[in-house]
Amino acid sequence: MGQLSGEHLERPPRRGAVLSWTGWCAERGYDGPAVPAWVKRLPPPDSDTLMRSKLASERLIARRDVHLREKTLWRMLYETCARSEEVLEVNIEDLDLAGRRCPVKAKGAQAKVRRRGGAREDYVLEAVYWDAGTARLLPRLLKGRTRGPVFVAHRRPGPGKF
Repeated sequence: MGQLSGEHLERPPRRGAVLSWTGWCAERGYDGPAVPAWVKRLPPPDSDTLMRSKLASERLIARRDVHLREKTLWRMLYETCARSEEVLEVNIEDLDLAGRRCPVKAKGAQAKVRRRGGAREDYVLEAVYWDAGTARLLPRLLKGRTRGPVFVAHRRPGPGKF
């Protein structure tokens, strides 16, 4: 492969990835190249995911043609900075409405392990906290419900979709 200079490459290799690979080689007894000390760490690439401004989110939530479920979901996602998978898995009985928080299974959560080695089905949970906007919308969304998922579809499934 030659030298580890990024001059001939379109995008230079990431120093962390190269160090990880050389560490893997060393663990398995392979001779890997040494990374020169002059090689700099590059900042992580910018995310391609666009973030809406607070004003744009407010405009979406204020629209009358948007269902309450979507308004609450968007507001909660914006205020908690949680991933959609985390928020969509939340059940009503897990909500702490007074404390404005609920536990979620975060990305990469590891299953708790028993002493004798068998994995359990429960995970280490992290708490997400929301602000006044979500706190105002949640009681309206949950009206009359005490159990089950917070975000359920507002339409019944079509014929043949059980």
